[in-house]
Amino acid sequence: MPKQRKPALGFDIVGPGGGAAVEFDGEYGRSIRFKDGTPYTIEITNSGGYYAVSIKIDGAWVTRTPMIVYPKGRKVPGFTAKTTSSRETNDDGTAGHYQIEKEIRPFVACKPETRGGAVNANLGRIEFFCFPIRWVKNTARARKTRNRQQAGRGAGRAGVLMTVGGEPQIVHGSHPGRPSIPIADTRAPPFLVYKITVCERA
Repeated sequence: MPKQRKPALGFDIVGPGGGAAVEFDGEYGRSIRFKDGTPYTIEITNSGGYYAVSIKIDGAWVTRTPMIVYPKGRKVPGFTAKTTSSRETNDDGTAGHYQIEKEIRPFVACKPETRGGAVNANLGRIEFFCFPIRWVKNTARARKTRNRQQAGRGAGRAGVLMTVGGEPQIVHGSHPGRPSIPIADTRAPPFLVYKITVCERA
């Protein structure tokens, strides 16, 4: 199991006020506290090179594939439910300018349903899986993808909050084409796994 440490990467869970939630070592390991119904975002800081990060919350992937974290870091506002991209093609067959539309469902921490059933230890847990990157040729193509998250099932552990997706928001982006792009190198296990549990603040 990879050691829990923070080399060039840092992970902050940010509440409505804009400040990072204070982490502490509790019953479920590294943890933070929010009130029931608190919206939050995730900020990944990066003081090194390029990395790829997958995030799993309550056992569901936040994005369909690992996201690239550039040296300036990255903000993750919610679950990416749907992505549509449209790209132009240069004369040499490489990707030109392209447009991206994403449907984002913001993170909201809330109490799990307690209608019985086995305790689901994934509820309340945020997991970060970090990979090196490799560069591949950027070929022009249009595509549409969906991230089919499964809602957490079962009873939550005492004092934890699960995360649900809030009202969907449409986000548009525009990027210039590049001859090559970074992708996650998943041929080996992640070099870092970091876990945080979201607990309820009274």
